[in-house]
Amino acid sequence: MTTLKDLTLRDNWRETLAGRATIRILFYCDDADESWVVANKAKGNARRGFKDEFGLGLLKATLENQSTFFTRYQIDVINRYYDYDADGNIIHNPALLQNPHRLSASLLNKYSQIWVFGMHYGNHMEAAGNFGGTSFDKNAKDQEFTDEEIKLLRHWMDAGGGVLVTGDHSNWMHEQADYYNLGRALGKNIPRAGDMRIWMGNPVSQTNSSQGLYHVDTAGDDDMANMPKQEDNQPQTTKVKYIWHIRQEHIGGPFGNAFIPEYIPHPLFAAPLSADNPAGVIDVFPDHVHEGALRIPANFPEQDWPKHAGIQIKPEIISWGTNKAAGANLQEVGLVAAYQGKRCGIGNIVADSTWHHYINVNLVGFLNSDNTPDKTLRRLGQFYANLAHYLCHQKVLNKLLMSALAIVAHSAGMREIHSATVHEKGRYAAKFMAQEGLQFLAHSVIQTHHEQQLAIDANSTEPFPTINHTLALGHIIEHLQRADITLDEHHQMTDIESLLTKSHRLALSEALEQSKQQLAHLERATLHLLQQPPCHLSVD
Repeated sequence: MTTLKDLTLRDNWRETLAGRATIRILFYCDDADESWVVANKAKGNARRGFKDEFGLGLLKATLENQSTFFTRYQIDVINRYYDYDADGNIIHNPALLQNPHRLSASLLNKYSQIWVFGMHYGNHMEAAGNFGGTSFDKNAKDQEFTDEEIKLLRHWMDAGGGVLVTGDHSNWMHEQADYYNLGRALGKNIPRAGDMRIWMGNPVSQTNSSQGLYHVDTAGDDDMANMPKQEDNQPQTTKVKYIWHIRQEHIGGPFGNAFIPEYIPHPLFAAPLSADNPAGVIDVFPDHVHEGALRIPANFPEQDWPKHAGIQIKPEIISWGTNKAAGANLQEVGLVAAYQGKRCGIGNIVADSTWHHYINVNLVGFLNSDNTPDKTLRRLGQFYANLAHYLCHQKVLNKLLMSALAIVAHSAGMREIHSATVHEKGRYAAKFMAQEGLQFLAHSVIQTHHEQQLAIDANSTEPFPTINHTLALGHIIEHLQRADITLDEHHQMTDIESLLTKSHRLALSEALEQSKQQLAHLERATLHLLQQPPCHLSVD
């Protein structure tokens, strides 16, 4: 049987391993504006007022262009009420008004995550007009997910599927005599995710203080009709959440490990360090003249929001912009919220204040004249890749990490240090992952597997023992360098979970042995001090 070492020594090993881990993403939408035609700056087809203004083509192309030797992003776009041709153009099919493309178990199981871009308000409501030539009326069937679809979504999410939920501001609905949010139909009932956005009332499209109405403008645009600033090349500057991370570093000698605190951006907004981005943070975002809003639920029933080690994991806002609307006093507003459900064995969730952070008209300004991405779009591409990793099913992430480390294990640089210690190999691998913008991937896979292996009861308050991630990476590298890692007929590693478990146990055992040596050294030093004669100080 072919081994990993055999494969990587062949001349074509890079091509063979390219795209080995595929992250499959479903873009799910419900309006004729939401095509996936690739926007072309020269043609102007993605500008305000043109038919591809609200399209997802630039997002799709930008994310697919983040594919590397060891991962590939495969994106499918499904519209609830429209079909697409091969180029992503909308096809009108009146039959879909009464028999829409509903979610099914077989459909969901093809993907590790679903990104929801809804525009409709709700059942039996007039839909917003669109450029597709058909404006849906209140008779379009099942504009909201049905009970069966919600049941299937919950089961899929509880098994690890990830969800991005978006929407926009609210508009006045005459028949309902209230303000309803764009995207409410698809978003509001998604388990957990639906609780992370506001779906009715403020913010609206334009402030009317006498009626208690306000809007959120992150672009600072006075032209409410043409909104030119949303499609220029100037993004909004954002604030992102930073987290404390304790990195264990082996320093040898009697001290063993050093525990180094690091203050790093949330993994959704982390980027590789570069001359272009010396801070390693994604602190820019597309802007828009009237955005929606996020919310953190007031209550967290345990059947919906399970506990981890006795602690309720709650969603949190992790990115903020500035409301530049008149009278808003530059108030800080939430842009992105995240829920780390994987810690409880379920899927992660991200909620966004608006789909304007993803659609053509808000991205086209970040294309150069030759249609290549400028510095801002390159940073946004990293964010979209981070988002795909964050929402990805854990088994796919495990495979992705192994694909990346398989390249590292048999790289020229690693062969140069083939006799190095496990710690040195781990440091080399960690540096590689950081350079590729995958430091969160390594941390996520190792930490999640660590917590799963410890299998502490979910209601326990016992703290988790830590694991040296660099040491664990080093043991994975050593396993991958051995000739006994076999591949199947598709050149896939046959037992990734087993390899992770072996490396995890070796890292913990080695750390335990180091702790014993440190304790023995401390005991000897203490005994030596106690055996010394007392020291008397004389005072003149």
